[in-house]
Amino acid sequence: MTAATGFTWHHHEVSNPAEPMTDAEAPRVPIAPPVRRLVCVAVAAWAGLLTASLLVGSQLKHPVFAAITFAVQAAFVVCVVWQARPAAPWISVVAGVASAGAADWFAVYRHPLTLAPLAYVVAGAFGFVLVAQLFGRKGGREWLTESFATAMACVVGVVALAMPVAMARHPGGGKTILAGALLAAGTAVIVARMSDATLPLPRIAPHVARGAFGIVLGSMVGTAVSAYSGVLLQGPSPARAAVAGLVVSVTAVLADLGATYINVGRRLAGENVAPWPVRHALGPLLAFAFAAPMAYLIGVLYLARGL
Repeated sequence: MTAATGFTWHHHEVSNPAEPMTDAEAPRVPIAPPVRRLVCVAVAAWAGLLTASLLVGSQLKHPVFAAITFAVQAAFVVCVVWQARPAAPWISVVAGVASAGAADWFAVYRHPLTLAPLAYVVAGAFGFVLVAQLFGRKGGREWLTESFATAMACVVGVVALAMPVAMARHPGGGKTILAGALLAAGTAVIVARMSDATLPLPRIAPHVARGAFGIVLGSMVGTAVSAYSGVLLQGPSPARAAVAGLVVSVTAVLADLGATYINVGRRLAGENVAPWPVRHALGPLLAFAFAAPMAYLIGVLYLARGL
C-alpha cells in the first residue's frame, strides 16, 4: 500500500507471455483498502437525514421547503469545492450560493410556475463564472478548465436541487409525487450503503470499495418503496409509481457511486482529496442532485399528460 494513494498494487500475471517479463514490467492492478463498515453506516445515516429533511420540507409551506433546500445546496457547494480544490475556490462558492438563492426564490415566488427562470440563473452564472475566471483566477492556464468546470458543476447542481421546490407547487398531486420520488431516491442510497457494510463482495471494481450487491439491492428496494407509496398515497397507480421509482432509484445509486469513482480517480492520479467526512457526504448529495430533475420530469409528465 502506498501512502500517497492508500491503494495496494498487485502484479497481474500474464499467462503464456510471448516474451518473458520482469516483475517490474508486469502490469499492476490497484486494490482498494477493505470496506469500512462504520463509514458505510455513517453515509447511510447522512442519506437518511437528507431524505427525512427534504421529505418533511416538501410537505410544509414552500418558503420553509426552500430554506431546507438551501441548506442542502450549501452543503453540496462546500463538498464539491472542497473535493475538486479549484484554483480560485471563491468563484465556485459565490456562483453556487448565489445561484442556489436565486433558484429557490424563483421556484417559490415565480408566477406562473415555469422552469425558464432557472435556466436564466444558469445562464447568468455562466457569464459571471466566465468573467471571474479570466480576471480572478490563480495559477496557470491549465487550471482554467478545471476551475470553470467546478464552478458550473456547483451551479447546475444547486439549480437541479431547487426543482423539487417548484414541483411541490404543482396542483393536483405535486407534493404526493415528489414525496414518493424523494423516498425512492433516499431509500435506494441508504440500502446500497448498508449493503456495502454487510455484503462488501464482490466489488464493482478492484480499486473501488463498493459492493456490487448494494447497487442492485438499492435500486430494487427504492423501486418497491415507490410502488408501495402509490398504494398508500393518493397519486399515481402502483405500476406507474414503480416505473418512476425505478428511474429515480437507479439514477440516485449511480450518482452516489459516481462520487466514489471521483474520489478513487483523484487518489490514483496522486492528487489531494478532501477529508473523509466531505468526500463521503458528497455521494448522497450528488444522488439527490441527479434524482431531482428526473423526479420533476416524471411528475410533470404524470400531472400534465397522465403518463
